[in-house]
Amino acid sequence: FGLPQDLSNWPVIIEPNRWNSIGYLLNDTVAVLDILGDIVNKVAIILDDEGTSLIPALPINDLEYMQPGVGYQVFLSTEEPETLYYNNTYDLLSRQLAQNIRTYKQKSEYFSFTTTGLPYVVAIDQVDLDNGKIQLKEGNEIALFDGELCVGSTVFDGEYPFSVTAWKAYPNAGLPGFQYGNPIRAVVYLKESDIEVEMMLQTLVGYPDTFGVGPYAFVSLSGTSGLVPNSYALGQNYPNPFNPVTRINYQLPYSSDVRISIFNILGQEVATLVNSHQEFGYYQV
Repeated sequence: FGLPQDLSNWPVIIEPNRWNSIGYLLNDTVAVLDILGDIVNKVAIILDDEGTSLIPALPINDLEYMQPGVGYQVFLSTEEPETLYYNNTYDLLSRQLAQNIRTYKQKSEYFSFTTTGLPYVVAIDQVDLDNGKIQLKEGNEIALFDGELCVGSTVFDGEYPFSVTAWKAYPNAGLPGFQYGNPIRAVVYLKESDIEVEMMLQTLVGYPDTFGVGPYAFVSLSGTSGLVPNSYALGQNYPNPFNPVTRINYQLPYSSDVRISIFNILGQEVATLVNSHQEFGYYQV
């Protein structure tokens, strides 16, 4: 049996401008913000081997807790080394509440990819669909691609900003993933419409738009779903003209009051097919 260690005098040196692998020295699960303490604002990102991360500047905190038996990667936001001291006097109640808690994002059901053990986090500030006419909803999925290869995805939980973990290729183990420096491509899956939407990626100032560059990427996404018409239009009825039943298609680019009426050759209104307020979209009557 070893002797008890005074962790308050056990420094963990974290170097700047590189990834630092650190072990977790406590025997209990503790909130990551409590562990980092005074140096939290000096940390650009910390993530575990599942790609779950804390990015204090955004703020994104999917990691929430650190726990025994898990390794972590830390990248500083400063140019000077920082020292982390594990404190073994954390409030006992908070440790008991956190015991055995480890949160994970809901796993993607639509996209598939390979986790390789080499994570890279892409933080997403906003997703704009059809100039704001369509909102990203909880349960929709966001995937990252290197070319045609899906390298990571997540299920949207309704809150911004959020993160998606991409996985780098590990050729020695035969595991596919992104190649360092390749462009980041993003696709949104709208579950309720069962369609994929190719997204345009715009990086925030100072952040990369390529995989693996820097500690993480920070981007916003925009795209056109095809669910919103570009203009008002009323289509020709069909079949036409000698059929007992006919259909008329029409489209609305904005939420509008709609009235569609039938007139005879004398100009007299003989029927009203639609007279209501309707949301944008494609319709048939």
